[in-house]
Amino acid sequence: MNLRLKDQGEGWFWRSHEVDVSVVESTSVPGVGQFHRIRFHSPLQRQELGAATPSGLHLVTYDEAWVRSRWQGHEPNADEDVSVFLWLIRRGDATDQPPGKVSPSTWAMCRVQA
Repeated sequence: MNLRLKDQGEGWFWRSHEVDVSVVESTSVPGVGQFHRIRFHSPLQRQELGAATPSGLHLVTYDEAWVRSRWQGHEPNADEDVSVFLWLIRRGDATDQPPGKVSPSTWAMCRVQA
């Protein structure tokens, strides 16, 4: 399954207003909902704080993320955009379990691509 993510005012899609991704796996978490681990078709790179540089910034690359609907009872589908949370996964980090109580990295609008 492929999804299309659209910026929801967060401004983290710096190359384009929309980003296409592929679903790698889906996992249901009781009491929380359906999580989808996605892979970006092109790596997502962001400048983030935390480096020993004059600006304090360094480039971080993300190849995958976990996605979950922000709207209870509304999973991503092909008929409408659904607001989703995203937990970005740094290149090289383990991705075998959905995030626990970690706050999401950002959010976006999401639609299933036919």
